[in-house]
Amino acid sequence: MARPRLVPAKLLASPLRAEIIGRLQTEGPLSIRELAEHLARAASGLYHHVRLLEEGGVVRESGRRRSGRRDEVVYALTSPRVGGARARDAEGRAGVAAAAQTALRMAGREFTAALAATSPTKRSGMRLSRQRVWLSEEGAAKALACVRRLEALLEAENRKRRGKLHVVTTVFVPLAAP
Repeated sequence: MARPRLVPAKLLASPLRAEIIGRLQTEGPLSIRELAEHLARAASGLYHHVRLLEEGGVVRESGRRRSGRRDEVVYALTSPRVGGARARDAEGRAGVAAAAQTALRMAGREFTAALAATSPTKRSGMRLSRQRVWLSEEGAAKALACVRRLEALLEAENRKRRGKLHVVTTVFVPLAAP
């Protein structure tokens, strides 16, 4: 399994940048124009965010192609997975927390939209689970290994680009106080 590219968490705290990363993960390399079409946004509003992701090492120019009478840059992710840098100071922890909140808000919106778009009899492919559990160090290590195996499976399946698009959001963290 490819390790995620670690970037400053502030880059991941923007919902739009998270959407851009998600589209590049599922669609492959895209131009700003194509990103704008996929995200139903104006291209002019994406340049700044793509530039920040490029400066942060998350995306790179993967080529150029002709579109009408002009050339356009095509961007690709530098790694199939992207994660926030480890928080070593208060600013880093704040960035990681903001990125986590963004991911969880997006997951909530996506879950709500899926509920609205799916009939109650066809929701077998949906799952929401939150468990607060006691884990020994060994149990926590086993659970984390399962999460990593799931991530590897998802990465391998995503490379095939077949089937129906899904979203999986995982959070695994020891609580600060029991």
